[in-house]
Amino acid sequence: MTKFLFTICLSLFSIAAFAQQQAVDARVVKDTEAMVKYYDLDETQAQKMEVIQARKYRNLADIASLEQSDRTLYLRKLKSIRTGTWASTRRILREDQMQPYNDLLIERRRKESAFIKEQKATGKTKAEIELALLELEVE
Repeated sequence: MTKFLFTICLSLFSIAAFAQQQAVDARVVKDTEAMVKYYDLDETQAQKMEVIQARKYRNLADIASLEQSDRTLYLRKLKSIRTGTWASTRRILREDQMQPYNDLLIERRRKESAFIKEQKATGKTKAEIELALLELEVE
């Protein structure tokens, strides 16, 4: 009877893990397809982009527990993941594909700059602004 219960529990755990992995895989495929279209990636680049996206979601899963326990550390690690993803993406792009990448980067920096100016106008400290900027990245 004990073996039977153990087998049932193990089976349920395996099914749950498999379902969760399929959800992550679906997000990886979806994000990869979007990047392939946006940057007009070739087959080799698409394979590398899939690895980049898989790494991103694996890293996000690794830090998920921090979201509730240590919000500041979670936000910093989230920023690190985003920075790494951007850098990895940049490395696989050819020169003729850099314009869309640079456009996105410039737009992000403009938004961040406007947000920082807005926060300074309200009298927030540098540390408060940095934390608010990290919170903005979550959205």
